[in-house]
Amino acid sequence: MKTLHTLFLASLYCLATAFCLQARAQQASSFRLPDVPAVLATPEERAAYLSCHY
Repeated sequence: MKTLHTLFLASLYCLATAFCLQARAQQASSFRLPDVPAVLATPEERAAYLSCHY
C-alpha cells in the first residue's frame, strides 16, 4: 500500500513538472523583440533603442 501511494505521488510530481515545462516553453516562444530601425547602426544606438522600446 505504501509503494502504491509513493508511486502515485511520484507520477503526480512528474505530470505537474511536465505541464510547467510546457507552459514555460510556450511563453518563451511567444516573446518577440521589437524591430530595430536600420538607421541605428552602432551597437550603442541599437541597445538604447531596445532599452526604451522593450
